[in-house]
Amino acid sequence: MVHYLIAMGGNLGASASLFQEALQKLSGPETVLRQMSQVFRTAPVGASAGEEFLNAAAIVASELSAADLLRSMQAVEDILGRQRAVRWGPRTLDLDLLLAGETVVETAELIVPHPALWYRSFVLSSAVEIAGDWQHPLLGSPLSALQDRLQESPIKISLEFCTSDLGNDHAAAVFVEDLRTKIPEIAWGGDAVEEEFARVQIFSASAEQLPYSYRIPLPRTRTIPLFVRDYADAMVQLEQLSIAIRG
Repeated sequence: MVHYLIAMGGNLGASASLFQEALQKLSGPETVLRQMSQVFRTAPVGASAGEEFLNAAAIVASELSAADLLRSMQAVEDILGRQRAVRWGPRTLDLDLLLAGETVVETAELIVPHPALWYRSFVLSSAVEIAGDWQHPLLGSPLSALQDRLQESPIKISLEFCTSDLGNDHAAAVFVEDLRTKIPEIAWGGDAVEEEFARVQIFSASAEQLPYSYRIPLPRTRTIPLFVRDYADAMVQLEQLSIAIRG
């Protein structure tokens, strides 16, 4: 059996009780619940996300493949009333597959480890409680160490502009200054930053790489690719990223 780490979130209705119900429905002859974290209250990420969220994590042992477990999780979401009308919008229940032991999966349907696991404080807070010693298979660090990095002050992020759509070097410098004004809690740099928390690469969105999509294969370093439509979209995504990091 494979031990899987699952994240649970929601901000509509009785989400805390839904977590328990979701795990009950997910359990069966092939999947057994091993442990569940306490429930955390976390800030919403994104202008359309609504009120504060409840988040938790669970470890299950399953004979299912990661892809089959994901399908079971999505079926449970549907049974319990999950709506997908607005991306990053309010939701009754959200189940994400974070880790599948030390296995790496990179397909159009599923990416494991979850690409944002290592820098989302609202995910790591509950995950570390029950799986702090689990290793991130690409970054080679336990989840507890990744959470410790979120406590750095200031958080240092360098930006790499991999698109000409945002303009020339001068425009990129102005963009960085705008970020420093709007989000002063993070130390933004247009070039490599010493002992940086992460490097954010900004690409132009396309039909193959939509905004908020993830690049395959995943970066093997603390790199966050963002796919943006324009200057305003880049600013919105970076503001959401900063909330996810700061918690």
